[in-house]
Amino acid sequence: AAHTALAARYADLVSPGGALVVGGLLDAEADGVTAALAPHGFRRRHACSVDGWTSLECERAPLRDHA
Repeated sequence: AAHTALAARYADLVSPGGALVVGGLLDAEADGVTAALAPHGFRRRHACSVDGWTSLECERAPLRDHA
């Protein structure tokens, strides 16, 4: 998925503590995108699936949570 390739760029664009919403994912891609975002400080807060398509709401860790 394109979101996997853009994970590092999203980290440049989203402030620590900020939210990222990604959509246009097939249900089967959601876990892979979540895993790709995790090393960049994002964690999944919510997922919504409609007719086989998923949108994710992720939060970028605050600065104090980054190693």
